[in-house]
Amino acid sequence: MAENLRFMGGYFSQWIDERYAGRGCALALEFKKTYMDEWSGEVNFAHVGRLREALFSTVPGLLSEIHKQR
Repeated sequence: MAENLRFMGGYFSQWIDERYAGRGCALALEFKKTYMDEWSGEVNFAHVGRLREALFSTVPGLLSEIHKQR
C-alpha cells in the first residue's frame, strides 16, 4: 500500500468546464481518511454517516448561491 501519493485527477472538473462552460460547476471534495482504518480496510460507518450529514447540510446554501447566479 502506497502512502501520501498525489492524486493527479481533475479530469471530471475539466470535462464539466469544457462541456458546460459558464453553466456547470464541479466541486472536488477530499476527506482525510479518518472514516476507515487504512491498513485493515475496516470502515467506521458512524463516521461516514456524520460526513454524509455534513455534506447534505451544505445543499441549502449551495442552492441559494446557484439561484443568485441566475
